[in-house]
Amino acid sequence: MIITERLILLPFNQAMLEATVSGDEKAFAEAGLKPNSKWFASDIRTRANGFLSLMGLGGKDEALPWMIVLKDGNEVIGDIGIMTTGEAALIEIGYGIAKPYRRNHYASEAIRALTWYQYVSHPTLKGIEANIEKVNEASHHCIIAAGYKEISSEGHLKTYLFDKGDFEAWYRQLSPNGLVLVSACLLDYTVRYNAEPLQNDVMAYAAKLMRHAVKVPCCPEQLGGLSTPRSPVECEQATGRYINQKGEDVSAAFECGAQMVLKMAEQLETHLFILKQSSPSCGSVNIYDGTFSGQKISGSGCTVKKIMMHFKSYIILDENGHMVFKA
Repeated sequence: MIITERLILLPFNQAMLEATVSGDEKAFAEAGLKPNSKWFASDIRTRANGFLSLMGLGGKDEALPWMIVLKDGNEVIGDIGIMTTGEAALIEIGYGIAKPYRRNHYASEAIRALTWYQYVSHPTLKGIEANIEKVNEASHHCIIAAGYKEISSEGHLKTYLFDKGDFEAWYRQLSPNGLVLVSACLLDYTVRYNAEPLQNDVMAYAAKLMRHAVKVPCCPEQLGGLSTPRSPVECEQATGRYINQKGEDVSAAFECGAQMVLKMAEQLETHLFILKQSSPSCGSVNIYDGTFSGQKISGSGCTVKKIMMHFKSYIILDENGHMVFKA
């Protein structure tokens, strides 16, 4: 999942591809989504059928497209995808937005986010191309607004490219010194509430993210003065207070720790983060619901909320392949 300022990009799976081909709106409703009728009536069904065939031939899930969903209303208004897997040095991007939602810069927003995601996920990637029909003026504007440059014009197509150099320049804008703030638990520091390490595969995945960056550990809860081990904490939904399992209010420690992380980010001149999902401090997509029942809800932890309020641009990755993007 990729979350931008106005959009959510959700990867298709086989069930959703089959629902798209058959026009099964019920399957989308069960997933909490509402497909826009204009998008559903477009050639997405043909494309979805092609991707199902690809899967049947052993194609990788990473080559599947993403749904472009409005955060406000969960309406599916388009799709975007990579034509080949990230194992190739050069890949191609394609996208489409339902007609009622064009000219709102949704496509550019989605392109920028997926472009960053591809470069972070595939360090050997050298470029992403887009081939656009010359008569499609709106699509030319979208790809240029996303930072791509025209490199050729042959026949009925223009080709645009976002190369490794473009990505590195963008990266330096967000972190001039190549530094990334990382939840210390993802780097195998003993900072978790129960003082136990995360699973090896979790830390291994986190290690692959931005593997050439200098990763600086941080633990907001320890920075806020809480000890390890400590009683687990969840955010009480009715009040927004951070309460531990003993019933103690530790909100002040959470607020202090979040402010310390902001100060670290400012001093290090970085807007890049890799943070532990579901944490009451570092969760960026979901957190526990405050009842200590193990149930998760959509939401952000205390530190992530501060990051999102404080910085005009930021990128937050996690160990599950999610990304929160505003850049």
